[in-house]
Amino acid sequence: MKLSINDVAAMGLNTKTFGLESNLGTIVALARQAKAQGKKALFTGELSATGVEGGMMLAHPHLLESLNLEQLAAQLPEDFVLGLGLPAAGVAGGCVSDYAILRHGHKPQRGLLRLPSISTAVTDSVAKNCAATAMSALGGAFALSHGTYGLLGAERDALTLGQIVDSHTVVVDESKFLVLPFYDSTHLALGELSGLAALEELGRYIGANCADYAFIVMPSVHAFESPASYRGDQDAADLSRLTGLPVITINNLGCEGGSLIYDGRCQIFSAGSLSATSTQFSFAPYSYVDLGCSADPHQLAVFDAELKAVALGLRDWMVKTHSKGYTLSLSGGADSALCATCVALSQLYSLLDLGVVAYGQMLTDLGIACDKAALDTKIGALTGGYLGPWRDGQILSGEQAGMELTQEQIDGMIAVLKAEVMPQLLVCAYQASDYSGSVTRTAATEMAASVGATFYQWSIAPAVKDYVDTVSNALGYELTWDKDDIALQNIQARSRLPSIWLLANHKGMLLIATSNLSEAAVGYCTMDGDTAGGLSPIAGIDKSTILKINRHIAEEGVALFGANNRTHVCLEGMKYVVAQEPTAELRPGGEQTDEKDLMPYPLLDEIRRLFLTGMLPKALVASLVEDLQAKRVLQDYPHLQDLSAADIERFVARFITLFQRSQWKRERFATGFHIQPDDVSPKAGCAFPILAESLLKL
Repeated sequence: MKLSINDVAAMGLNTKTFGLESNLGTIVALARQAKAQGKKALFTGELSATGVEGGMMLAHPHLLESLNLEQLAAQLPEDFVLGLGLPAAGVAGGCVSDYAILRHGHKPQRGLLRLPSISTAVTDSVAKNCAATAMSALGGAFALSHGTYGLLGAERDALTLGQIVDSHTVVVDESKFLVLPFYDSTHLALGELSGLAALEELGRYIGANCADYAFIVMPSVHAFESPASYRGDQDAADLSRLTGLPVITINNLGCEGGSLIYDGRCQIFSAGSLSATSTQFSFAPYSYVDLGCSADPHQLAVFDAELKAVALGLRDWMVKTHSKGYTLSLSGGADSALCATCVALSQLYSLLDLGVVAYGQMLTDLGIACDKAALDTKIGALTGGYLGPWRDGQILSGEQAGMELTQEQIDGMIAVLKAEVMPQLLVCAYQASDYSGSVTRTAATEMAASVGATFYQWSIAPAVKDYVDTVSNALGYELTWDKDDIALQNIQARSRLPSIWLLANHKGMLLIATSNLSEAAVGYCTMDGDTAGGLSPIAGIDKSTILKINRHIAEEGVALFGANNRTHVCLEGMKYVVAQEPTAELRPGGEQTDEKDLMPYPLLDEIRRLFLTGMLPKALVASLVEDLQAKRVLQDYPHLQDLSAADIERFVARFITLFQRSQWKRERFATGFHIQPDDVSPKAGCAFPILAESLLKL
């Protein structure tokens, strides 16, 4: 067998933690399909056999024993190569991420990665908090914390570049290729060199000594963050230029463990340029690339990428928890409106990427009532009988292959989903208090109609009165707004939860919590109130960004397939949401807004960002004052440009006080998706003591 880049494919699998049977079954099935299409090899991402987020359970002897590679190789087509990511035992009971090359009738070749498994389940921002744990799992001479490729201590000069390359070389009959185990050049170290200098040194060596190699495979996976710090794609392009060899990058797909989301992007680079790419955030069981795929990345704009990531996470949670959909307390505000939007997008993307038949079967398997015949008929009438799937909005087969869906067809599909699926899959309720106004009620009603959700309305006022009367009678005096402001606000938020939980349990659905990153940072939320739920999908997005995303949805619509495609999803209901200031509506008088209670959200988020870089209060104040004077920050908010140093100091002190006071709340939040790097979730690595002296004293 002789391999070239034309003979190979790569897949980004939507992995299930500990799901060996499911993961390997999908991989083998695609290997057979690739063979039937004339391919000779298929490469998967890191830990694709077991999933990447199993922690130390991946080192469990029974799990490792169940990975019978000889038996798996026997299921492969003859004369076919499979590159498989899997765990292996490390030192002191630890676990490392390994890579194996399998062929029918041949002994498996292993030991091509040897990364600490913790490296695969974190992003760059989380890695800083996990490095010590990762290093403790190491065996051998390589410093591979979070994918850092280099040499440790006294053994740094023990291996030459030649030995490093040799140890990651795979020989298949007449062919040779490399499997390189680094995350990106930020974490690359070779001797005294690091970063781009190390990458260039490695690339030049390979180019000078490996001209007879067929290609390079880089299977180290990474989770999505926005804005991205990951530069592995650019590194792969640079490596293909430096070495003269094609480079294949692979990323796993979907929300595997509950919080991190992998974009599934698999790419082939040649001579410094992108030659082929898979879909980003595919809603199919896997993403796929070979040289026959388009080189158009269908690059999503920042807000559209964040929306698609959250939508994919929501779809995976629904499927992997075997839930019948979602229940949401739809307040008419920004957060719940964005959550509803993402649920709706999750179904549209699923329909497009799976096709009508597989999508209908997914709903049936989950027990979601769906007239599959009606779906077939209505979608078929829109698309000339073609029932999908569509790749980046393009028809894949038949006489219309390559044609893009029109806006009229997208609008028609949305109408079908609103009629046939969404009423069963998303159930919302507007739970009015004595202080709720017509503006939020109208916004909630219009949002529910825009996404096609079942929508209920009821009042929590009787329940609130009962709670307040019960406590007042026990105390022997009345609770008043003058003395009990916070308590009387919180009891309203908490009174909304029993009813919406009851509805979720009755329907067999997941309850969505609507917390966001800004409110989580300062504890502007009610425990066992608006924080309650099974999943908090926008918890990793700050409020400033949420307000911008919602305006983007209202004014421009969501670009489904990248900036170069003209199809958008427009939700009329969002116009009612963005027309109002964010408000909790928990205090009498109608004058309450979030920013009056806290501070302007853009300022809060800038303070949070600086604080989480490690700045203490005094340095933070000085930096922010200097940046404001130089107009380096908050340029989009002219009303904040004239803040005085005293104003900044006051707002920073308020933030620090609230942040420290609220750590116990963050420890109890529902799981949220990790989207922005400065996530404050303890689950994302933002460790902070619950009890501590004030940082303002430092």
